[in-house]
Amino acid sequence: MIDAVSCFENVSIGEAIKILQNNPVKTKEIKFPEVEKTEEDLKLDLSDLEDTHEQEDFDLNKITEYYHKKLYEN
Repeated sequence: MIDAVSCFENVSIGEAIKILQNNPVKTKEIKFPEVEKTEEDLKLDLSDLEDTHEQEDFDLNKITEYYHKKLYEN
């Protein structure tokens, strides 16, 4: 936050801190819908990963893409 103020206002970090002290940032609470997940919902479904036939074929990028996709689905 301090760096952002420093950049946007084109001031030093010390000046940015003073600006933030005099102008507290108002935040809004984000409420997420209640979603019940079972342990089964969180397990990795290997069928969604392409070219994964054996355990040693795991690719961290593919696993990350899988969970990223699941995050946006839910």
